[in-house]
Amino acid sequence: MTEPSTPPSLDSALAVRRVGKTTMVHICDLTAPDRVILMSARCWVDWKAEVMEDLFRPHRDGDQITIEIVDRAVGKATQRLFTTEVAYRAFQSAAKTGRFDGLAPVPYGQKHGPWIWAGGVLQEAEAKAMHGAA
Repeated sequence: MTEPSTPPSLDSALAVRRVGKTTMVHICDLTAPDRVILMSARCWVDWKAEVMEDLFRPHRDGDQITIEIVDRAVGKATQRLFTTEVAYRAFQSAAKTGRFDGLAPVPYGQKHGPWIWAGGVLQEAEAKAMHGAA
């Protein structure tokens, strides 16, 4: 993944969804729902716990946050996700309340589950339409 050409907007929001019939998850900033990090269930649970306990330290550059994940179950490369401080803190607060616990299995016939974020649930088309990506 390459660095975005424009910084994330102030209305960015981190979201997570389950991938297919696997136990993998995607995490993205809803300003760019096609730019995702793929995580195994184990990596997701461990990372989410670090985020909730404020042990995860993303790279900060002003208001921009870079989340870097290396999940050996997925590959050797470092995956990066760009978001804002506000979006990261909202995600962290929602995680502490259990918002992202127990992601439901993907409905039959769909590739992915809906995007779950601090403010609710979005289907893929809705997430893309939010920022003109549809």
